[in-house]
Amino acid sequence: MSQSFSTGSPWGFARAPHTDRGRITFRSLVHANDPLILIELRTTGDESGAELSFRPQQGISPRIAWAERTVEPSNLPPPPTYWKPGVEVFHLERYSTHDLGGGIRLPFVHELGNLTWALHNCWRQYRYSMDDDMLRDRFFPLLRGSINLFLHMLEEGPDGKLHLPPTHSPEFNDPAMVPDANYALGLLRWGLWTLLQTTSLLRIDDELQPRWESTLERLTDFPQDEHGLMIGHGQPLDKGHRHFSHLISIFPLHLLRPDDPRDRPLIERSFQHWLDLGAGTPNFNGYSYTAASSIHSSLGHGDAALEMLSAALKMFSPTTMYVESAPVIETPLSAAESIHDMLLQSHNGILRVLPAVPRAWPDVAFHDLLAEGAFLVSATRREGRTRMVRIRSLAGGICRLKTDLPRPLHPLGPPALSIREEDDGIVELDLRKGEEIVLFSDPDVPELEIQPVAPLRSDDRFNPFGVK
Repeated sequence: MSQSFSTGSPWGFARAPHTDRGRITFRSLVHANDPLILIELRTTGDESGAELSFRPQQGISPRIAWAERTVEPSNLPPPPTYWKPGVEVFHLERYSTHDLGGGIRLPFVHELGNLTWALHNCWRQYRYSMDDDMLRDRFFPLLRGSINLFLHMLEEGPDGKLHLPPTHSPEFNDPAMVPDANYALGLLRWGLWTLLQTTSLLRIDDELQPRWESTLERLTDFPQDEHGLMIGHGQPLDKGHRHFSHLISIFPLHLLRPDDPRDRPLIERSFQHWLDLGAGTPNFNGYSYTAASSIHSSLGHGDAALEMLSAALKMFSPTTMYVESAPVIETPLSAAESIHDMLLQSHNGILRVLPAVPRAWPDVAFHDLLAEGAFLVSATRREGRTRMVRIRSLAGGICRLKTDLPRPLHPLGPPALSIREEDDGIVELDLRKGEEIVLFSDPDVPELEIQPVAPLRSDDRFNPFGVK
């Protein structure tokens, strides 16, 4: 079935060439049919710079129209003081009109960090696949160019720390620009850390590594007040805000960690203040609730995660489509992630199985959900108790697993498999590619075939999508 849509808020992707006043081409997708399209960012290696490549999935033939505008050097304003020639930068910006008539300017940094956030999804794709070729050839060059733009904008303050000039925190419009926006700072901190991780993984000796390390050490802290994370320096969250942009270090970047006692109070304070001002009011939209659900899950609040997800689903049509001013596909997709976050989380090197199951779900089963590290995970829970966890490695490597399976654990797998239990309840498994292990607590081997659980109700509120 074909769905037609148009977007009133397209995105433009630009490359600043090696000259400081070169031509810049902006492109944006403005209309498409059949929206199941893969968006691929790639560099071209010549003066055309970087471009967005769209290709259909599963044989779908989308019709795509582009708006394109080229800005000549003579039409550009003078470069800002932090703009330095000779270094390649990349940036993804949002525009207000379908023909790119607004927003084209240097520095094109209304929302600093958009490309870096898009690349966070690419990093997750790498972590789920462990595809070193993608990491080296496609991800690393773009992230390096994205962070270069941040580096050119940083200025040393009287405190000796590095600070960002005023930029926009997405969808917080009064004021429109704030210095040290938590949105941009979080993405910069994540990008620097990820560049260092990538060079280590790929054994790359990059000339900018010392700069990345020193910037991480000297970067200013996240602005905060008694209510937690602020929009930016001097600007508290003082009204309902549907976007979680200022909380990006909590979710989805997970720079602030609920299992770290130094971070958890700040997470809880910031999150609750955002909820107090927005939840249950017109200030919250569908994706506000799905993000709230995922944050609750990261804190282990299963019941609250389900409550937020249910609030989002009330805004959906029976087909799971969601509309604000136009169809918004990001919200149904984020709702799917919210469900996954209740069942399986994998970030910061730890795979958490059934971390936030609500009491309303005493029986749970899932089969072959993919986790970071390229691990396929299955699990069953009966009468509120986890019975079995199965891990299969697609790439080989160390799996650090957190589960509420009662101890002692009984493993079923390769006899030579290394298993180590840590003091904090984490189980470390050293799995080769293709190896599989089943962990359980009962004396007898559990049922290994994953079976669907019975529905909680069968009245007209239950929608089986055609399955009887």
